[in-house]
Amino acid sequence: AIDLVLQQLLVGNTTVSSITISNVSYAGQEVRVEVAPLNGLISLNDAPEPLMAALLQVAGGLSQGEAQALAHAAVEWRDGIPAAAGGAGSQPRMFETAQDLLLVPGFTYLLYERLAPLVSADLRGASRVNPLAAPPGVLRVLAGGNTGRVDQFLSQRGGGSAAPDFSGLAPAFMDLSGSNMLRLRAFVGSGADKTTILTRDVTLDQGHAYGVPWRDLRRWRQTAEAEG
Repeated sequence: AIDLVLQQLLVGNTTVSSITISNVSYAGQEVRVEVAPLNGLISLNDAPEPLMAALLQVAGGLSQGEAQALAHAAVEWRDGIPAAAGGAGSQPRMFETAQDLLLVPGFTYLLYERLAPLVSADLRGASRVNPLAAPPGVLRVLAGGNTGRVDQFLSQRGGGSAAPDFSGLAPAFMDLSGSNMLRLRAFVGSGADKTTILTRDVTLDQGHAYGVPWRDLRRWRQTAEAEG
């Protein structure tokens, strides 16, 4: 079902800049597929230090001082040159997965668990966040922890408002651009009031060598209680 939606996007030459929902007939059943630009998440490899600090304070539950100190340590680790690399042509270390946060001095596993759903190590060149694609946890970061403002924005966004009210969200951290990197989630009924959620992160412009015009970055599945 996800492949069918990807094909439709490519045929229509569609740039995705907000969350969209498609219903696809596959294997005799209707499958709901959600498509979201990956830049609705916070890029571990591009986020500036103030955004990292806001993430750590709001989502991580740290004090302002603790968040600023750990954000500085994370950016310093990310942008540093590994000692083993050396040489003038060496590249910054960068994060390869969200789990690499645990390599930063001061990060705990509990903190990693809180941040992992809100970040991506695959994004490149995305120093800001697209609020039209952001999950509630990321919107809370943009809103400085103001849950009421987030609920209001989500209501407008979910209602199809052509111009949601962005006031209360930090403009310095926002960018409404689309992305060629997407997160697609297929919701498949699996009986016994359960829904299987199949998730794939893909990039649309680097897959031709693999026989299809996209490349899988990550994929996983989970089971949840069926809605309704």
